[in-house]
Amino acid sequence: MSRLKDSHLRGGAWAAASAAALAVLTFANFLVLSRLLSPEIYGLVAMATAALALGRTLLPIHAAEALVQLRRLKTAHVDSLFWTLQALGLAGTGAVILLSPLAGRFFPDEGVGVLVAAGAVTLYLHATAAIPRSLLTRRLRFGQIAKADLSAEAAGGAVGIALAWAGFGAWSLIALQIAVRVVELAVLWRMSAWRPHWRWSAFHVRELLSFGVNRTAVGWVRFLDEQLPRFLLGRVHGAAELGGFFFARRLVDACETLLVSPIQAVGMPAFARLQDNAAAVRHAYESGSRLTASLVFPAFAGVALLAPVFVPLLFGERWTGAVFLVQLLALRGYRRAFSTWNSAVLRGLGKPQWLLISVGFQTLAAAALMILLLGKGAEGAAWALLVASYLSWPLGAWLVARLTGLAPHAQARLGVPAVAATAAMAAAVIGARQWHVLAETSWASLAVLAIIALSAYTGSLAVFGREDLRRVLAFLTRLCRLQNSQRSAS
Repeated sequence: MSRLKDSHLRGGAWAAASAAALAVLTFANFLVLSRLLSPEIYGLVAMATAALALGRTLLPIHAAEALVQLRRLKTAHVDSLFWTLQALGLAGTGAVILLSPLAGRFFPDEGVGVLVAAGAVTLYLHATAAIPRSLLTRRLRFGQIAKADLSAEAAGGAVGIALAWAGFGAWSLIALQIAVRVVELAVLWRMSAWRPHWRWSAFHVRELLSFGVNRTAVGWVRFLDEQLPRFLLGRVHGAAELGGFFFARRLVDACETLLVSPIQAVGMPAFARLQDNAAAVRHAYESGSRLTASLVFPAFAGVALLAPVFVPLLFGERWTGAVFLVQLLALRGYRRAFSTWNSAVLRGLGKPQWLLISVGFQTLAAAALMILLLGKGAEGAAWALLVASYLSWPLGAWLVARLTGLAPHAQARLGVPAVAATAAMAAAVIGARQWHVLAETSWASLAVLAIIALSAYTGSLAVFGREDLRRVLAFLTRLCRLQNSQRSAS
């Protein structure tokens, strides 16, 4: 048990370290590209990627997660799923290319269809990479996965920035996505010791799909959550309005990558291995949720509070109109502190159908609100996503309670110290901004406000949740030690 715990902790260290590095690298690429490209170009690419995402949801890529969750995995499972994904990946790529002109007719700009056809190859590349990624995840080889992700993002960023600098506009972002998928597949394939055999079994495919069907359905509803705003805004309001929304969501997603990706990478495999120990599952959920809330709450609050200062400073005045969108979507990030653990425990304990219920309710609520607020443009879409995420919270808490025995009100109490400390931090920052010197948009005011926010939160958490502060400091200390040991070992 101690060896398993150490494996999970070391895996968490690798995942956290790689997530931090990946978030920094992704943010750097995003920062440079946002200064080179206009909101209209981002909106055009957002339309194309929405159409590509629609094609990707038709592939049963989520069935590869069963390779992580199954207790007795046979080589026949892996080979059969690989050839299934090969056939469907090639078919899906061809279908998207043939149907790409429809995207140009649906959206106001006919150039979208050409971008969709060019990016269709990413469907096949993504499907092929799913197998080695899942096998490495099953073996807790998070360091190797990290190398693949970082290499892919670095290569994609280099290609995208070079083309954007040369004036290729929207094509630079499409080329970036293709480069990321190519390098990701190449590195994962090299890292994985597995190679396919010429065999295929319908029985083994059906066994994997029995798990993957629910995950594919979850992928469908999450597709609606992520892509429906792009379809609606792109169709009704055009590229410029969609570009501002796309920018805001990408910025908030960068924060989520840094804070939430370690949970996504480690949580589901960890719960899958602990599924026979109810007490261990409950303890892991409680301690993980408290730690995540202590990190996520102040981070997203800081983004919302400081967005009026850092957005024009970092990205340029052209993106000032997206500040309010960033603030709204950052407030949605609070929900992620618990929903990510909810997803990990439901998937890890073999209840993906319950996850489908929770995500489906949130998506339907968001879709209804989005249609209702369609006339409000990007702000209406952001409000719809924010409200729907909190409307679905009670349902997700109830499902977790059924599985772990931890009542919804007990789950809510896990984040109370972090909420209180975050509220004190917000009051300190808002009060400081009333001073005219700190109300200015300058690097000096941003630095001072960040120091005030960090000091106020740390001091308040020491009052409202001293144990939570100790947990955060212990986690960061252990994380640094594990990273140093991993660096020495490599």
